[in-house]
Amino acid sequence: IDLHLSAIEKLRSRSPEKFRYNQPVTPQPLIEEVTSHIVADKTASVLVLFTVEWALYLRKLGFTDIVVSADNDPITANACSVFGLRYQDISEIEKNKMKFDVVVGNPPYQDPQTPSRKVWVEILLKSFNLVNRNGILCMITPNSWIVRPDGQKFKKVSKLFSDHQLKFVNLVDPNSYFAVGEDIGYWIVEATPRYKPTIVYAEWNGICESKEIDFCGE
Repeated sequence: IDLHLSAIEKLRSRSPEKFRYNQPVTPQPLIEEVTSHIVADKTASVLVLFTVEWALYLRKLGFTDIVVSADNDPITANACSVFGLRYQDISEIEKNKMKFDVVVGNPPYQDPQTPSRKVWVEILLKSFNLVNRNGILCMITPNSWIVRPDGQKFKKVSKLFSDHQLKFVNLVDPNSYFAVGEDIGYWIVEATPRYKPTIVYAEWNGICESKEIDFCGE
């Protein structure tokens, strides 16, 4: 996997096409940690957004039905070709109304040309529509949705999380893997109505531990 990550970095740096959102390679330990919280059969249909390195790890674990997708990104498509992964542009997936049991990714966080445009929010909301009933969406994103849940940019995210089963949130560990200028975390939401509290791993009074909370978007 480490050799694959190095190759992905080289593909991105050498490509004549500008990588649209300057997406960094997601560290392998972080991918492994996040994946450890995903409960799914190895035959589940999996969509991996923007993150070829995550697809490689899932294949190593034995997942057999994996599709990698991005938004008109020749670098991701080229990497998939090199590593023998199936690639489909996100526009094709939406056009064909494809659905998946598991959708994962570390999406671009903001548009470099317009930093105030939080593209991860747009991607999150669209991605949830690609999840089968009772399936899961798992992403690595900034924590701003929980810091400012009633903010104009995050109201739809808060509503999605409060209307569905937000299973797990980690607000601490991802920041030890790489720095992107703001706190990041990862979370798992199930495409089903809420039926139990959310497990949140965060710093509570200076101590990092898990607690169950009834997330209601406020």
